[in-house]
Amino acid sequence: MSAATLRTRPPAMLVRAFAASFPARQAAVMTTGPGGTVWVAAAPNGSDLLHLAAPELDAHLAFRLSRPGAPACRHDVIGVPLPPWGLYVGAVGWAWAAQGYAVPGLDAVVLSEQGVGPGFVWETGLAFAAAWQDLGGWPLPPGGLLGLMTRLGGFFRDG
Repeated sequence: MSAATLRTRPPAMLVRAFAASFPARQAAVMTTGPGGTVWVAAAPNGSDLLHLAAPELDAHLAFRLSRPGAPACRHDVIGVPLPPWGLYVGAVGWAWAAQGYAVPGLDAVVLSEQGVGPGFVWETGLAFAAAWQDLGGWPLPPGGLLGLMTRLGGFFRDG
């Protein structure tokens, strides 16, 4: 867990959800978005896949991370279009790669303390931006994590 992104103790429910979704794994990082309502627990999985569980949505996704210059991955591994929140997480990985970083695939769980509502997609994206930064030990990009998020339009225009 990174002390840099944790402002409060992660909810016990997040720890339980990660253990239930990935029983053989232990979370390497737990982060929260700036609003402190969306939490991510994640561990690198040694692949280019993001395995993502969202218990509140009863959803599990597996998709390849997109790389700048390659067509954007907008479908899961079986060809189903990604929901907006999953697509946004993929775009955040793409943005880190566009900064020149080797972005690892993750086993991850996302939870919201206030339920899924307005701002969920944005907060989820920021929590994943922080998780990848913590895992990689990368410096803040120009403009901070919010600056990184403003570059996501390139992902949605490509491919």
